[in-house]
Amino acid sequence: MKANAKPAGTEISIVTRQMSPNSAFPAVPPPAFRSLPDFLAAYTTTDKTIVDLTGNFVGAADAAKQKQDEIIPHLAYMQSLLSKKGKNHHLVVKARKKGNKIPWWSTYYAKYKDRLWESLRTMERRIREFRKDPSVETTKREKGVKPKHLTPLEHKLLGTATCVREVIVDLRAGRVGEAIAKLDKNTPTQDRIAEHLERGVKPSHDNPDGNAKLRSDGLEPTPIPSGADDELKAALANELDRDIASKMLTDHLRTVANQFANDRIEIKQVSARIEFAGRSHRIMPGDWLEKQAKDAPPALSKCVGVADFMARRRVQEWGGEGWTKEHVVFSAAESDYRVISEEIARMITPEAFEPPAKSQVGL
Repeated sequence: MKANAKPAGTEISIVTRQMSPNSAFPAVPPPAFRSLPDFLAAYTTTDKTIVDLTGNFVGAADAAKQKQDEIIPHLAYMQSLLSKKGKNHHLVVKARKKGNKIPWWSTYYAKYKDRLWESLRTMERRIREFRKDPSVETTKREKGVKPKHLTPLEHKLLGTATCVREVIVDLRAGRVGEAIAKLDKNTPTQDRIAEHLERGVKPSHDNPDGNAKLRSDGLEPTPIPSGADDELKAALANELDRDIASKMLTDHLRTVANQFANDRIEIKQVSARIEFAGRSHRIMPGDWLEKQAKDAPPALSKCVGVADFMARRRVQEWGGEGWTKEHVVFSAAESDYRVISEEIARMITPEAFEPPAKSQVGL
């Protein structure tokens, strides 16, 4: 058996925030003070040590935050490259089809989440703030401003959040019993939760009556990012697929409508349907298409006509060495095809636009 082999039945966990090798805890024997001056001297010496170390920690934390801010512009640029909803979507698809291991944005940031100490949602908020005004720091706390003391309730809530994080660690390590015990000890009962929810919300400018309660899903309304209208206009202007454009507009309008939801108003349905001028159907002859099957990579296709029966679309798909025989697409399967521009089609599958070899001409 190797000296460094892992003993059977043990688990090794990786801790991303490691202690300094020079910060090992000293062995502290139980104190036995002979006089009050000895006790006071021990208190004074230890207090000074803690004050000094805390000062070093705060300085190091501020320096680390500044370094983190330097990364934000690069993360913002990477998000623009890898976003599924961005203008480089087709290039990511093309790169992945050619075997390049290019991840989508959320997968890419997952590698850095623990090392940067920020969740995906928090980092995306900071990226939005950076794009709005690059000259403003994206951290909530202003430099040099002392944060306010926590209220007793805030302190208790943070204690519960800390408990939940410890429970996650226990569960990942297989310590289910310990995790359940911590939850039982540190989380309020259902009756206690219901009692707090019935108290409503403190009156504010947005809620002058102070009677709003949590939405049925327990979430706050999603704020509308600055510049969202302009981004949507640009996206709709470049989108050729009617259904996708309709979904984009519907999602935006739902976000707007949800700002008006409260305890009395529930937004039941918001929808929008876009029609393009000069087009009687979503897919028309001559359209370039991207087939997006669940169990296969995206494939370039094209609509070559309309069948006489029920006006179903006739399409051909690129098979790697040439176009396959045309076939009829049933209405239920039309959603597998997305209308794209010829420019994107050429980027996704450039070989489909190459002239045939001389040996094949005339065959």
